[in-house]
Amino acid sequence: MVDPIYVTKVAKREPQYPSGITFTIPFFDYEDYEWFKETYKKTKFTFPTYHSEGIGLFYKLVQAVQQRDEPTIEEMLSKLENYTVKNYDEMTEVEKWAHTALQLPGDWGPVGENKKKLKEIITARASGRVLEAMCGFNSYFGESDKIIEVVALDFCREALERYEYPERTRILYDLERVVNGEKMDFFEDGSFQTVGVFFGLDYLTNPIPVCKEFYRILSDGGKLLVVDGTMQGYADIKKRPFDPDVCSSTMRLAGFSTSIERLPVKVEGELGEYYLIEGKK
Repeated sequence: MVDPIYVTKVAKREPQYPSGITFTIPFFDYEDYEWFKETYKKTKFTFPTYHSEGIGLFYKLVQAVQQRDEPTIEEMLSKLENYTVKNYDEMTEVEKWAHTALQLPGDWGPVGENKKKLKEIITARASGRVLEAMCGFNSYFGESDKIIEVVALDFCREALERYEYPERTRILYDLERVVNGEKMDFFEDGSFQTVGVFFGLDYLTNPIPVCKEFYRILSDGGKLLVVDGTMQGYADIKKRPFDPDVCSSTMRLAGFSTSIERLPVKVEGELGEYYLIEGKK
């Protein structure tokens, strides 16, 4: 039995900048550099731009490396743990999403009035108890008399803390666990009438088992709503480009009957198209 992890903390959506400057132990003495790299398995240190204390400790570390002063090196490394953050290239996918949740004021998708229009389109298609999976920090389900409850689910705690409706139930869960054979058994069969995934499905290594799990937790006649854009997404962690026909085929393999709708939400000059793929159980 998998127990859900509920996120109760609420954080502001004001941009914070958790990483900024990366320093590397300098090459002015190659032997010292190689000795430090081999002994301590580290040469790069990334600091938030506002941590002048951390940068000062880094320069003390460099001096200690030059002198091969191991007690001081170990002391500085211990202190630097409180100041450094990972370089973006060293981050896991969850950490990259967390980095994005902290920094960006918005997310992928249409902007301005078109984002509002998309939210209205999606909200109008939803009813009953709703699951917003891979929700990030922007919700595309607004208020509606037809919606009883919205449950938000994501694998990034920082995104859930900044989710647009903090009063909603927010669950920390990585859908890759479903890809690997797990069930979201904290949700009963047929316990939702609508599931939505917006700008997220193609980040999964294999969306078919996830769509099958959505099919399980939907009631008869329930809907799976998937929205994405053909030129949208974070290329460094996205598993495949969005294709509405491929997405529709994936949902059919999970048991859904599907329809594809091109959405009128792009701005003039924007590349690609936005689509809604609706699956019915």
